[in-house]
Amino acid sequence: MSEYLKTAMIGWAVLFLFAAGATLPYLLRRTAPGATLPQRLWPHYWIGYLLPILTLIHAWLPMRNGNMNGLNMTGLWLATIAMLLLIWQVGVGVTLRYFGGSQSRMLQTTHFWSMTVLATLIVGHVMLNR
Repeated sequence: MSEYLKTAMIGWAVLFLFAAGATLPYLLRRTAPGATLPQRLWPHYWIGYLLPILTLIHAWLPMRNGNMNGLNMTGLWLATIAMLLLIWQVGVGVTLRYFGGSQSRMLQTTHFWSMTVLATLIVGHVMLNR
């Protein structure tokens, strides 16, 4: 399988996993009435942990051979910022999951708006570098 195809497949997997991870909290919030919120959101957490790993692999594949010809530099910068924001997003999510407490409303708002900016950056990257 070519490097381009591997990179593209991982990139699309990241996009679909991101979309699934972003919608799962809204779908799982009221399911399993006896379970706590962290118990219900375990798929959201695991997708959140998996996304930075897949994103790094997606970025590393073309960079290891220097195969960056024909790519839009603005799209690459958007992807770089998105990757850093994704790491931030995981940090906010872990903080919210384990240490939310009295700060949970502020952390939820931060987590939501970070996700919104991240989605915008991802769409920009896909549009410029597909």
